[in-house]
Amino acid sequence: MCCQEEPVGGRMRQRRCGISSTSALSLPAIWTTLFLLRLSIAWPASAMSIHVGYFGMADSLPAQEYFAAFGVALTEANVSAPQGVFYTYSRVWVSSNSTENCTAGAQYLLSNNVHVVVSTVNSDCIAASIPLYASAKVPVMSTFTVSESVLEGATGGQYLFKLAPSERMEGQALAAFLRHYNYSSMSYIALNARGSSNIVDGLNSTTVDFGAEARVLFDVSTDANLSGSVNQALDEVVAIGTAVNLLDVGDIDSAEVAFQSIAYRQPRVTGRGWIWMLSSQAVTGLITSAAEIRLILQGSLAAVPAVTDQTSDVWLNYTSLLETHPQFSSGIATCRILRDDYVVHLPFRAQVLDSVRLLEEVARRHENFSGLLSQNGGQEPIRDAIYSGLMDINSNASAVLSSSGHLFYFSSDRTPAEPQFNIVSFDGNRWVPAATWTPGDVLRLIVDSPMMWPGFSLEVPAELAPGFRPRFKIGFLYINGTGDDRDERLGREFLSAFNVSILHIQENTSARVLLDPVAMGVNSPADCAAAARAMRDEVHAVVGGYRSSCTSAAALVLAEENIPLAQVGYGATLDELSNATTYRYFLRVVPPDTFQGQALADLIQRFGWPRVAILYTNNTLYALGLRNSFLRAVNGSLLNSTTITVTAAMPQDLSGPTVNDTIDRALAMIVKSDTRVVLLLVYSGLAERIVLRGERDGGRYQPTDDWIWVGTDSSTAFAPDAGPVRDAVTGMVGTRPKGGNGHVYLRLLSEWLQLNQTENPGVVFSEAGSATQPFVPEVFDAVAAVEIALSDLLKLKSISQLTSRLTVRRKLFQQLLTYNSSANGFFGAIGSTIYFDQDRNGPAEYDIVNFQGGQWRNVGDWILSRQRGRLNLNLLTILPNGQIAEIRESPPTFNILYVAIANDRDQRISDELELVRRIATQYINVHESVFSVRLNITRYIPRGSDVTTACGEPIVRHVLDHQRQEDAFGYVAVIGLIQSTCAISCSRAFQANNITIPLISFGATAISLSNKTAHPTFFRTCPADDNQATVARDVVDRYNWTKIGIIASTDAYGSGLARALESEIKLISDIRVESFEPVMFEHGSNFSVVLEAVRKLRKLNTAVNFISAFTDDSKLVLRAALQEGMLVEGWTWLGGDGLTALEFNSTDQVRFQALVGTSLIIGNGTEFEFLSTRYAVQAERADLSPRGNVVFPSGKSVAVPRFASQLFDSITILALGLSQLWNTREVFNIQLDAPQSERDEWLARTRHLIIQRLKNTTNPTRLNGAIGLPVQFDVAQDGPPAYNVLNYFGTQWQVVGEHFRSPNATAAVLNILRGIIWSGGSVMPHGSTPPSTAVDTTGQFDTNEIIAYVIIGIVVAIGMGLLLFHAFRKTRGPDGTAAFSPVT
Repeated sequence: MCCQEEPVGGRMRQRRCGISSTSALSLPAIWTTLFLLRLSIAWPASAMSIHVGYFGMADSLPAQEYFAAFGVALTEANVSAPQGVFYTYSRVWVSSNSTENCTAGAQYLLSNNVHVVVSTVNSDCIAASIPLYASAKVPVMSTFTVSESVLEGATGGQYLFKLAPSERMEGQALAAFLRHYNYSSMSYIALNARGSSNIVDGLNSTTVDFGAEARVLFDVSTDANLSGSVNQALDEVVAIGTAVNLLDVGDIDSAEVAFQSIAYRQPRVTGRGWIWMLSSQAVTGLITSAAEIRLILQGSLAAVPAVTDQTSDVWLNYTSLLETHPQFSSGIATCRILRDDYVVHLPFRAQVLDSVRLLEEVARRHENFSGLLSQNGGQEPIRDAIYSGLMDINSNASAVLSSSGHLFYFSSDRTPAEPQFNIVSFDGNRWVPAATWTPGDVLRLIVDSPMMWPGFSLEVPAELAPGFRPRFKIGFLYINGTGDDRDERLGREFLSAFNVSILHIQENTSARVLLDPVAMGVNSPADCAAAARAMRDEVHAVVGGYRSSCTSAAALVLAEENIPLAQVGYGATLDELSNATTYRYFLRVVPPDTFQGQALADLIQRFGWPRVAILYTNNTLYALGLRNSFLRAVNGSLLNSTTITVTAAMPQDLSGPTVNDTIDRALAMIVKSDTRVVLLLVYSGLAERIVLRGERDGGRYQPTDDWIWVGTDSSTAFAPDAGPVRDAVTGMVGTRPKGGNGHVYLRLLSEWLQLNQTENPGVVFSEAGSATQPFVPEVFDAVAAVEIALSDLLKLKSISQLTSRLTVRRKLFQQLLTYNSSANGFFGAIGSTIYFDQDRNGPAEYDIVNFQGGQWRNVGDWILSRQRGRLNLNLLTILPNGQIAEIRESPPTFNILYVAIANDRDQRISDELELVRRIATQYINVHESVFSVRLNITRYIPRGSDVTTACGEPIVRHVLDHQRQEDAFGYVAVIGLIQSTCAISCSRAFQANNITIPLISFGATAISLSNKTAHPTFFRTCPADDNQATVARDVVDRYNWTKIGIIASTDAYGSGLARALESEIKLISDIRVESFEPVMFEHGSNFSVVLEAVRKLRKLNTAVNFISAFTDDSKLVLRAALQEGMLVEGWTWLGGDGLTALEFNSTDQVRFQALVGTSLIIGNGTEFEFLSTRYAVQAERADLSPRGNVVFPSGKSVAVPRFASQLFDSITILALGLSQLWNTREVFNIQLDAPQSERDEWLARTRHLIIQRLKNTTNPTRLNGAIGLPVQFDVAQDGPPAYNVLNYFGTQWQVVGEHFRSPNATAAVLNILRGIIWSGGSVMPHGSTPPSTAVDTTGQFDTNEIIAYVIIGIVVAIGMGLLLFHAFRKTRGPDGTAAFSPVT
């Protein structure tokens, strides 16, 4: 029934089951109705019933529907109620939430003797009425979301049962939404009487989880002019720029006012890009608003308790019952409530239905509720029973199936124990669920119901409101007040460039931020430190300074802060600034002087100048650091042909009286050393003075030919003025920071030219000279780095205008660190990608400049790529006498991928082999007459749990990724692949991806890799394991053993070698050797498994046994043999290179003596001498722990790792093949900027040619390898079958023999070079049968053994008896007395 009675003369009309009566109530704002529902059964006037009080709001269509849900549910409860139990109710509607109305309504219900109250009013009304209910011990079930803060002070709260989650939890649900979409800021408009909302408390409780620090509360609840207050709050929202905004209202009237203001505000705060989230109290108001307002607020969001499941029995019953019971369905139709749009998606209906379901369950579970009713004992026993029954629904076991389809029970504070929320989106006239959330869980989207965002958009809105750009402060340090005219001009140009960058960002609509500049001129390190202290409490980032001394002083001040303040340098190049521990928050867009030193060294070596002098400014960090980096580059160069003849310090102060004398003395030394090339590591003024003192016509000291001056970025910073200086400097070459280039730079210059020249001076306004001074493009890029990082943070919704300055600083610094490669950087004003390397330095790029025709001209560049500098000279370089500098052809460089060992357990051997790889590269670079190419070898370590057996796919992906990089040609070959399983996987993976590439291994010895049908492009400088079996066979044959046992692991290496040895043994000519089926155990087994295998081996009764397993498995076999007593004298243990690769600690050195095994040949000859000598020195420098030495027959001990010679040879044979292809021009050059299709074609052709060239090395080459034999491959593309025989005795493996085929021989032969020490220290080999003294610990004997031991025991017993009898006879006299009796 829908009742809309009007007040009549101050009295209210009351209805009881259609029987009208009047109650004398003076409640002008309260409408009441009393109903009795009991179908088909008359209500006896004297009977008791469960009398329910319904407390709701008036004049609201949703309120009418909530009451309809309550009435239908209670009607059905009466239908299914136990015998003797029935329900009646009294109803109160209040038209406002005033304390007077709410307390009057409660008093009315209590006067009607209700036993329980179902409330659909808000928290304020509950807070006003709950003390009255509690005093009468009436339990109250609240079906709406309630505020904890309002109820905290209310008495009687123990009688309040909350069926809907709290506002704080509603806030947590909204926080989950913000966290899911990475929103970090929002504004909150409160229009409720509570003044502050628990929704904000819920949001704040999850701050740590999703980082939303920016929340602003506009409380307009106390204002009389609500509409004006809302508009004022909206103005603040627009000023702040938050796209996400929460509206919290206390009632529908307030919601209507707010919706009007939001919908019609100009400029708009709705539509695409604006997100309005509504509190649960506002949700019901929107669906009753005008159609136009509903249209404007499409896409609004809310978090509401889980909506009734439309497919559940409860829902189906509810919809059908609305039609079944005319007293409700007709009324609802009259009130326009029965509309699918409302009924399906109105929140809190489920909680209303559940209130009756809980009441039903309480009555059903009570042991005798009908008896309790029939006793007619008053209200209190029934109220107590209901209260106790509700309190007992407190666990999953006692839960009730709710209308939402999940189990419901109360927690200890009488709130829903397992609440569920829907995030709903207002779509059409409906609130449509788009996601679900439960406490402690993440937001889960409903896949088949996509989120409808405002503006009918499916695209997630940005963090900030449309068109809004937050402002951040950026500090800038530039040169000022030095008194030097050149410095002052440069400082003004830097400041102009900074201002141009700020204006460019302001005009650039793609920038998401605006930057407010804070610029300070400085002239000393102390000034810089003071400026940094002033800025750190004001700005979000600092750009500068220029000089390294000034920059480092500022960086040290900023490093004192616990919260990062990013400092981005644009001109400081000191190496020390790369120390992130000292300069914690410093980054720079320029490279350190380490790379400038390399560029200068490459420049000098490219021109082939053999003798160079260095003049540097004394007592300056810049000059000293650059001098050291240049010397390191020259001395560390593998192509070093440059001698430093003179190194002299120059005074820093030009005004000193001895400056000219100091310069003249240095020039005299240089002339005396027969040197004409001078490297000037000085600033420009001093450079000009030095050049003038050495000028031919006026200088006192002249070389045989004209001077050649080489300058750095300091001495090339300014174009000399007209006159003698300009003439003297003509022909100087040097390095400069990368100048401006590309569209970014040109656009900034264009904008600069539009500005006032007086306020923004710069050489850009001059017709002559460079477009800008050195380091000006770097100023542009440093500012751009800050702007881009802030914009990216906004795009990621990580910061906003409201985020605290300290938080922005912290996140900005971390964001800058993410620009850590050319793939992650941004295109800068220098014409290439700006990024920060692992030391937070900018890309290492320099211009090569030459002073010609009165100005500096770019004649080339130097760029670091793949850790190698690439010098390009593209214009003629004019030297001082007008001659053109001769340029030597630079050898081509090919990219090679080196796949290292793929597990952490072998990290040491991996590091040792990496050192061998570097030495091989040095060897190639030293021997220019043999190798005309250079190899750029990249080390790659596959990672993963099964990477050894499945390394192919990650290697293929890496090769393909490298091929697509803009600064690389791709890998022409893959080397390394020491493990057979990885080599097999790699070969198969490349074939599966249709990639033809040479694979060259130095340690993969699996026999299957010789199958060229399966592995057509696989080469190796080591032989296959069947050759190792041949060595073992020849050892067995030499010592005439007649039987041999084999124990092997099941992996490819162990089983393959074992089967090969088994076959080889059968080839011994007189067939005298008896072999047995190999005893196998799983690779990687534990000790007990290996011990059982050794016991099986022991039963074969073979004294000579061969171990075929990797090192770890081999050591377990030895441990098991030790336990079984099989390492004593008389036993002989042989093995392959898995055995001889073992190293023993001091304890095992004593236990495991006299082992004999094979090893790939360790090395011999000139190349091996080169390798072993350099390895010893460099291993010590690299702090590699000493490895067990191998002693040669000559007594020489070497400590190179196993496979070192084979790795060395794999690199040199590849370099030889490439050199031959380059010399014949079969492989041609190609430019990096060539189209990708051309580069791919070049790469495929080069790989194919390498494969064909390697196949042609089946005949001995003119290159001897480190193994002491010519580097070559056989028809199976395997390396020479050359081995050493090793003997472990004392503390070292010793070379006792060798097995290989000499170039002119037809077969390999075994040569024993020195005596072998066998078990027990014997110099003679033992036999084939185990010694009889060996201890058998198995405890098992066969029958023959038992009989033998019995016979031996009987014989021994008889013999002992005869001996004792004979001794007894000797002790008796002739008369039978004892011969030793006392004489009497």
